[in-house]
Amino acid sequence: MRKLYAFPSSLLASNNTRQNLLGFRHFIKTCEMQPTKNLLRPLFVLVLGLFSILAVNAQTTIATSGFLNNNGFGLTVFNFRNNNASDVMITDIASIVSTSGGVDVKTFFKTSAINGAPGAISAANGWTEFGSATITGIANTTTTTTQPFMSGLTLVVPAGATYGIAVQAANAGSSTGCLRYSTVAAGTYTFSGGGCDVITGSNVSYAGDIAPNAPTFTPRSFLGSVGFVSTAACSGTPAPGNTISSVTGACPGTNFTLSLQNSLPFSGLTYQWQSASSASGPWTNISGATASTLVTTQTNSTFYRCNVTCSGNTGTSTAVLVAMNLPVNCYCSAGATSTSFEKIARVRYNQIDNSSTSTAGYENFLNISTPAYLGATSQIIINLAGGFAADQSQVWIDF
Repeated sequence: MRKLYAFPSSLLASNNTRQNLLGFRHFIKTCEMQPTKNLLRPLFVLVLGLFSILAVNAQTTIATSGFLNNNGFGLTVFNFRNNNASDVMITDIASIVSTSGGVDVKTFFKTSAINGAPGAISAANGWTEFGSATITGIANTTTTTTQPFMSGLTLVVPAGATYGIAVQAANAGSSTGCLRYSTVAAGTYTFSGGGCDVITGSNVSYAGDIAPNAPTFTPRSFLGSVGFVSTAACSGTPAPGNTISSVTGACPGTNFTLSLQNSLPFSGLTYQWQSASSASGPWTNISGATASTLVTTQTNSTFYRCNVTCSGNTGTSTAVLVAMNLPVNCYCSAGATSTSFEKIARVRYNQIDNSSTSTAGYENFLNISTPAYLGATSQIIINLAGGFAADQSQVWIDF
């Protein structure tokens, strides 16, 4: 058994560069610290056993700039070019959303540069998802202040390669896009750092509905940033650590995110997420769950873990149990995109006769109640203000 206690809270440098402490466990089961006196002061290490190797890699962040936050839909694309003589790994993406509350974000790559309309963002068209998460959106339709979308990504871009990248955002659990981007003038816009380029503009920047739809609006530039590190080839047995869940209890059909405790910024790693009804198994591979993070849903309490493999050597994360939430904790987050029409103006049911004249959007009338008798049939009447002939109303009843 070995323990490493390190608290490098000051590992931050200027110019958008963050020092990452990268841990690695070798098959010889050794553990050693390479001194980094300029970065870790003090660093207290307790070693039980032999030694393993620690390396320090610098993270570079490239951000778009000079654009306006003036448009939005579900998805936009851009090129990422690695001009270095060695591979780099994309680890972080930040951008902007138009709504507050739960937002599902995803990112995809294609192993060739975008040069003209990219077509459908689908596996059949050469696109592969490499990251996803559910975040708490911060509504922003005016400034270019971004928020983190995804971290711990592990997309390796080979030396000299240019990859097409797609970023999307949608209201949680829905297909309603909420990504912000910029309508820009014709031309090519290149943002550089760390030997790499983020490229947007004519024949590159297209936007549209969420995947697998084909983005066709152009030129529409990505608003945000991409973080990456230089990589080394993996060796030995990966040590992914604990499995981390974004929730301890899930609501049926509601997305949550699984990730790994330890970032493993090495090339040559493969991932396979597994699930089981018991901590002791049997474990079943989750189809298509082959990235370092996983956004999923469940209807029963489930254990999750991830197998991380390097050259045939597999390390398994410590399993986590995601329980089911109580129904009272699973009400959806209500929100309106417009308060000018299709308003519920009056509801009548049994002893309830409630009218609303507010134009504030969604309202909470939990203080109003009426008996509902077993076996009885009662009419519910809902009046809309500013509605259309095709409008429909639905009622959900909890008991």
